[in-house]
Amino acid sequence: MLGEELYVRIARLHRLIATDVVAGPSVAQARTLGRLLADGPQRVSALAAAERTAQPSMTALVDRMEKAGWVTRRPDPTDGRAVTVTVTERGAAEVAEVRVASGRALDERLARLSEPDRTALRAALPALDALLATD
Repeated sequence: MLGEELYVRIARLHRLIATDVVAGPSVAQARTLGRLLADGPQRVSALAAAERTAQPSMTALVDRMEKAGWVTRRPDPTDGRAVTVTVTERGAAEVAEVRVASGRALDERLARLSEPDRTALRAALPALDALLATD
């Protein structure tokens, strides 16, 4: 099935890039920072649910990101008992650096492919964009 085949290849590609890019935030931190950038401030419980991890694990991850200066915690405007996690400028810069480094690592791998293979991948980008827009 196409879905399974695509999933396997995307997962392998993600692992390769994560292996090639060793500086900066961990994979989980980069994913969480990217989620916060895309979706805005969120509660730790929402982040844990989105990442399919236990809340204490997400709390520890957020603690480490806060110590690094990548996120801040602020009172939730809708519930004074809760806090939301927000990306800082430094955290946004880290995400940008990871994206650039990941792109470079991927470009090095792409350079090993034939021109027809690179052309085929480039031609698939609109279909991938359409797939991602189905949320």
